[in-house]
Amino acid sequence: MYRRRCDKVILHNDMPFFQTNVKKIQPEDAEKLISRHKEFQGKFIRNENYYSDKHKILLRKQADENKPNYKIIESLPSYAVDIRTGYFSGEPITFTCKDETQQELLDNILEYNDFQECNMELDHFTSIDGQAFLILYTDEEANVRFATESAKNCFVIHDTSLSKNMIGAIRYYEYEDVEEDTINLDVRLWTKDKIYHYTGPSGTLTLQEESTHNFGDIPVIEFMENTERKGCFENQISLVDAIESIISSCINEIEYSDNAYLMLKNLSATEDEDVKDMKNNRIMLIDEDGDAKFITKDINDTYIQNTLNRLVADFHKLTKTPPLTDESFAGNASGVALKFKLFGLEKDMSKKERKWKKSIQRMLELVTNVINAKNNKSFDYRDVKLTFTRALPTNVTEMADMVAKLNGILSDETLISQLSFVENAKEEIERKQKEDEEKMQVMDIYRDSNIGDPKLEKDDEGENEDVNNDNSMDSSNS
Repeated sequence: MYRRRCDKVILHNDMPFFQTNVKKIQPEDAEKLISRHKEFQGKFIRNENYYSDKHKILLRKQADENKPNYKIIESLPSYAVDIRTGYFSGEPITFTCKDETQQELLDNILEYNDFQECNMELDHFTSIDGQAFLILYTDEEANVRFATESAKNCFVIHDTSLSKNMIGAIRYYEYEDVEEDTINLDVRLWTKDKIYHYTGPSGTLTLQEESTHNFGDIPVIEFMENTERKGCFENQISLVDAIESIISSCINEIEYSDNAYLMLKNLSATEDEDVKDMKNNRIMLIDEDGDAKFITKDINDTYIQNTLNRLVADFHKLTKTPPLTDESFAGNASGVALKFKLFGLEKDMSKKERKWKKSIQRMLELVTNVINAKNNKSFDYRDVKLTFTRALPTNVTEMADMVAKLNGILSDETLISQLSFVENAKEEIERKQKEDEEKMQVMDIYRDSNIGDPKLEKDDEGENEDVNNDNSMDSSNS
């Protein structure tokens, strides 16, 4: 990996990863880092444009302005992002704690911030840009709050040690000062215990506010799509451009061919008025040696279609995004066949999940620090189990049969956690136990209310007689 050292800042040219050997980041260091980060904004803007159907083809111009100039958009990047996001984060992540109190406190924070929605936003951002950030802060009532931020305006800084420890995080925006007619920066810098807020024109940042936080570490968490921090379609943008160029050119050619040339042979005496009469009456008088025919351009549509099919197939293959609308894909929807068809996507998501777990565990560490400080507890974030579930069509009957067969071999919690429609196995077990207890109470009440009923007593006597008879038979046999 090629790296360039510039005034205490090490820039990884191929991806937005920043290191510095300074111990404490000063305003001038923050500005140098921001200027380096701006070198990647073109990449982020391009990726976001392609997701939003603002493609290169829209800039295409024809040399001849009289020719048609259709600009066809193929929304393959947005398709890839939406499919992968739905598959990875369409189902909620399950958090399971060993301690009930810890579970309750954590659930309250996650529900208060609608973490599942935050998770999907982070997944959306990383699929496009390759990375995104979750920022933790506390509101006026000291509640932990979550905020998501794209990589276009936020980044983290690491030191130059082997462990690459994070020493700071920066979020910045540019805004126009109308009165001063200047472009100013609004910068927030997070360290392990402080938050610094700077504003002002570039080169003259002024400290506006300095405050402390109680997260115990930098409350900015990086989420990554992959190690290279690249969006899921970023390497295939040239394929998208080629597909759109071919389709647009074909449409333009078809449109242009509709205005075919009329060739008149040995009819040099034909005047403009004669042509008008022919068009109006749809009759053409041709001499013995004359001839008339339209000149059209032959288009090898088979070759063009084969080329398009190959390019589109390459896009799906390289982005590992299945063509869900393709008949060959949807033809066999059995569980095993579907897993084979999604094998590439699943392997990609498995790698992403490992990176996601590290980020969420860091989030849990920061949240747990606040929980412990507010409630005088000593919970360990490592006691929280994470369960990721893919948004994959499942055969509920198949799953139920599997759970039934494994009953008595595995714990109830493990078995119930395998059911995709159960979000929290522990809560489901508790609800089932409560229902069973309520049913037993109802049965006890029913029995108590029918004490002295002759019918019931008769039934009881019958049962006793059966028992006595069984005992008598046993005695005689012995």
